[in-house]
Amino acid sequence: MKMRESEVEIVFVTALDYLIVEGKVSTSVGFEGGLVLTNDIAYIKNLIGRVHALNIGVLEYTHLVSGRPVLYSVRKYVEPINIDDELTDFLREVQSFLVELWIRVDNSVNCQQAFALQKKPDITSVNCLPVFNSAATGGNLDLKLSSRDLSSLLENSPVAVES
Repeated sequence: MKMRESEVEIVFVTALDYLIVEGKVSTSVGFEGGLVLTNDIAYIKNLIGRVHALNIGVLEYTHLVSGRPVLYSVRKYVEPINIDDELTDFLREVQSFLVELWIRVDNSVNCQQAFALQKKPDITSVNCLPVFNSAATGGNLDLKLSSRDLSSLLENSPVAVES
């Protein structure tokens, strides 16, 4: 008897530091729009859920739902998959987007940790890439934009760096 393959849904999420967006934002970004950039706290709380919030820990959860922009992606896979490998791929996509953003405007936008959250069964994975972006001067430089300016910047970006 052949086993039936099942589909799993995984939420990937990471908070962005040194990016300040005034006003609500929710827009597709990155190579082929594979990531979503948002600062909608209620939406992020809903994506994470109670079990994963407990697994992530209070400090990390608070960082994700602080109102700072986050990048996330909700993806479906046919089992079996390696959640840790998929999380690393997500982090590479995040870094590609950060490079694209830096090419357009000098900044220090970074992410620290990213999480992969699978439901049914509940699995939480955490990882980071040991990359720390800095401004051209070598220091930390906030990128402050209104949601309208951010959308304009991203729409006019000629760069699409694939991970």
